[in-house]
Amino acid sequence: MIVLAYLFWRTDARFCPGRLLGTGLILYGTARFLLEFVRQPDAGLDHLWWGLTMG
Repeated sequence: MIVLAYLFWRTDARFCPGRLLGTGLILYGTARFLLEFVRQPDAGLDHLWWGLTMG
């Protein structure tokens, strides 16, 4: 949220259609990937055969 506020107020991103939305989606996807990558698997959910978890 801080990055998007900075881009809105300090750059010309508010005048470029889709730039703030695209940046927000990229940041959200990156954060979700990093959090899921380091998260411990849930108890009771099995592991899939190629190393992924059901959670």
